[in-house]
Amino acid sequence: MALEGLLWCIAALLGAGIGGIVIGRHRAATVVVYAITLCITTIALLISGISLLIPDSPGTALTLPVGLPWLGAHFRLDALSAFFLVVVNLGGATANLFGLGYGRHEEAPARVLPFFPAFLAGMNLVVIADDAFTFLFTWSDFLFALTLTTTEDVRPVTLGLFTYIGTYVKDWSAVMATAVLASLPAFVLLLVAQRFVAAGVTSGSIK
Repeated sequence: MALEGLLWCIAALLGAGIGGIVIGRHRAATVVVYAITLCITTIALLISGISLLIPDSPGTALTLPVGLPWLGAHFRLDALSAFFLVVVNLGGATANLFGLGYGRHEEAPARVLPFFPAFLAGMNLVVIADDAFTFLFTWSDFLFALTLTTTEDVRPVTLGLFTYIGTYVKDWSAVMATAVLASLPAFVLLLVAQRFVAAGVTSGSIK
């Protein structure tokens, strides 16, 4: 039930992205898209929070007839994925709340509005993806970062690392140093959530 609810939230986020294309040039587009996306991410946050507090020990799995015809798209919700869904949707809801005010000052809202809900949908899909094809199809942080950032002052690490590598200059020492620093938050997060990691890894091992 929770997994189906999350998939409906993801579908709604993709619909909000399409709506951003349709009304992107309207004056009220920013408020409408961010408000709708805020509601959707809040619902997804509640669903994932409940799944984290009351986990289903073996996890729940679902296969949709999309993607490769002989494979389909496999999704799974367990304690580990529920934890990261809380992180993703809490950040998404906070970003939407901030965007309600800040987005009004965006110089080119039509460039951001269609992609922001789609980015949140992709981040949710990455967490619950249960096969390599679905994971790789939804993981496109480089493309979204390149599309959503309008200035070089603020960029995610995945895109920032690329600036160290050029045709004639490959500053590998700076690349490795940045990669180590960028991995520290994930390492700390893993330490904090290690019991959820263990529960997610072993949830399917006991019948």
